[in-house]
Amino acid sequence: VDGERGAYASIWIGSECATTQAHYDVADNVLCQASGAKRVRLWNPRDHWSMRVFPDAHPRARKAQIDVDRDSTSPFLDVVLQPGDAVRIPAFWFHHCEALESSASLNVFAPSRAARAAAAVLGSSIPPLDRGLDMIRALGGAGFLRRIYVSRYEPLMAAYEALLDEDGEASPSRQRPVAPTQRHLEEDDTERLSRLLSLCREAAGAEAAEGVAEITVAHLVELWGMHWHSHNTPSFATWLRDLT
Repeated sequence: VDGERGAYASIWIGSECATTQAHYDVADNVLCQASGAKRVRLWNPRDHWSMRVFPDAHPRARKAQIDVDRDSTSPFLDVVLQPGDAVRIPAFWFHHCEALESSASLNVFAPSRAARAAAAVLGSSIPPLDRGLDMIRALGGAGFLRRIYVSRYEPLMAAYEALLDEDGEASPSRQRPVAPTQRHLEEDDTERLSRLLSLCREAAGAEAAEGVAEITVAHLVELWGMHWHSHNTPSFATWLRDLT
């Protein structure tokens, strides 16, 4: 923990089998076991693709859609905490917690350098559609949008498609979205975002650098895409599917 202002503590009390689904937080975290036993599994941020994270606009954002006991990759760390034990969970690292008996835990969240660096990326002005797509492909690579769709949206498409219009007219998802009016974007905006992503990598550390950068760009895609689609998640999801 950085020891900065803004740290806060929480207590977690649960019966045997009480579980917290795999997810990541944007704060650094130290989890201390007070009583009982708790199994804690950690995955590197780069495993976010296989975790199939819920979209940002979903009520379960940041949580994995998968059953980690059946579908996850091998965890980076798999430990059982006994009273007096503690584990550090850095920001953006996935963690899944399961009480093996009646359990009480105390944790402390603290602001993270990685989250501050990611916030600087996400604070960028939203560009026009065509310019934004070029920037995303430059930052994430040619297949990045496809990977976001497959990872986050494809498992939910049946539900999203049920929400779309069925009146025979052109679905909003088929119409070309229009970005809201924004300031003029300079030619070096992609370069500026690349520099900010480099700060994300540096803050995350070598082990998690690429995963944190990818998660940040995925957030950027969803932030911009939802603006382009007037915050209509089914419309954005089907547009993303057809685009890729």
